Amino acid sequence: IITPQNDEKPFEGSKKFWSFVKHKRKEKIGITSLMKEGKLFTEPADKANILNAQFQSAFSEKSTFTKDQFISSKRMKTKKTLPTIKNITITTEGIDKLLKNLNPNKSPGPDGISPRILKELHSETAPLLQLLFSKSLDTGVVPK
Repeated sequence: IITPQNDEKPFEGSKKFWSFVKHKRKEKIGITSLMKEGKLFTEPADKANILNAQFQSAFSEKSTFTKDQFISSKRMKTKKTLPTIKNITITTEGIDKLLKNLNPNKSPGPDGISPRILKELHSETAPLLQLLFSKSLDTGVVPK
């Protein structure tokens, strides 16, 4: 509705109107016709079979490599040839500082702990995390 208040710019700020227009303008088309070996296919079943064959050829089945075969095929460094990390010291103060700087509005990590909780309890959790991280570095084992 155009009123005297908005007669100069009648559609300004009318999000609902433009959402409606955008929705009506969308064409609902599926997969276009496909050509295989010089022949044009328009039927959905034919197109599905062509795409299925293409994906099967692009993605091979899992191959059974032994660990040694895989490493040698990729020329990966083994644990013996990798450089070592020396003299890493994890401090409670450093962890505390990192916890204080967490964004509480971010989503939880894979552990499911909210950054808001970690930030609020930074002084209580920093010493525990310091022990955990140091033990992990010393033993070379990441806890589950």
